[in-house]
Amino acid sequence: MKPNLLPFVISFPVKPRPIDITINNPHKRHQRRERETKKMAENFTLSLSVEFLRTKANNPYEIGLTCGILMEMIPTLVKGHLNHNADYKSSRNTEGGLVVQEFTAAVDARLKELRIRDHVTTPFPDVLSNIGRKERRLRNRYVDRYIQQIENDFALTATEGMRDIYQGFSAESNQQFNKGFDYGLNRVAWRMYPSWNVALEAEGQDWSAWLRTHCQTMGLASLRNGLDVFDDDVRSSES
Repeated sequence: MKPNLLPFVISFPVKPRPIDITINNPHKRHQRRERETKKMAENFTLSLSVEFLRTKANNPYEIGLTCGILMEMIPTLVKGHLNHNADYKSSRNTEGGLVVQEFTAAVDARLKELRIRDHVTTPFPDVLSNIGRKERRLRNRYVDRYIQQIENDFALTATEGMRDIYQGFSAESNQQFNKGFDYGLNRVAWRMYPSWNVALEAEGQDWSAWLRTHCQTMGLASLRNGLDVFDDDVRSSES
């Protein structure tokens, strides 16, 4: 009998590679993005800003006004940042003091993290240049996404640092805070504001949209009673 000359084949069990189930699963990708975003949001620190706001505990209108002014800066900072590389640092507004400088630096750092995560680290085409519809749509998509994200980060950070003070506000103080925030952000002053604090009631939501919905309802009630809808005294004092 002839010997079997075939070589021995030795096989070893191969450990299967883990499958990334997020590749073709939009829900899983969304969950992973949310985890990454939440982790990065923890780095959005505004210690000086919160410390400054806490010194205004007896002036809820000023607290709201400062929050509104800072929130109003976000779209401009985002759009300017996308015109540069991801490590761009906006010029500091020295007239705004340390609060504005700290806020601007925090926004820059947050945008850098977001752009590195999304692999968009190079400058976007200038919106004023002759760019195609596709490029313009892509830029607008990132602008809207980053504005919303940083507004959420700011709202979360400011609320957590001021929660105990907000919870101690009276109904009238809440109205004054809401009024200050609305005017700082939108340059609008309704005559009546809800007695619930927008920072506590609209967590995770668009503060401006929440206020607008409630104030419009109250404004319609004022109209039916023959009362003014807007507070012209606030607007005239700023002009």
